[in-house]
Amino acid sequence: MISLKPGVKLEHLSPQILLGIVIVAGIYARWGADLTITVGSNGTHKVGSLHGKGDAVDIRTHNITADVRDGIYEQAKKALGENYDILLEGKDTENEHLHLEFDNKITNA
Repeated sequence: MISLKPGVKLEHLSPQILLGIVIVAGIYARWGADLTITVGSNGTHKVGSLHGKGDAVDIRTHNITADVRDGIYEQAKKALGENYDILLEGKDTENEHLHLEFDNKITNA
């Protein structure tokens, strides 16, 4: 199941980040966990952040064990491919989350 933290804004999400969310949600489900998006286009982000462009979301991890979190993270990195970045940010803190972004690294020659 995919759910949203109250107050999350998902304005202008790209089709690519939507696909990434679906892929990661499937991995969460295989591990017996639900995926909760905690940040979309809302919040304050660094200059150049992909959140404001609709190409990034943050996903809750504090509701799963470290073993499940690490398994999800490793499987997601493999499943998403080179045009996505998934990062474990704030590891072992109250702000821990997965940051998922579509970052097209393929250029047309």
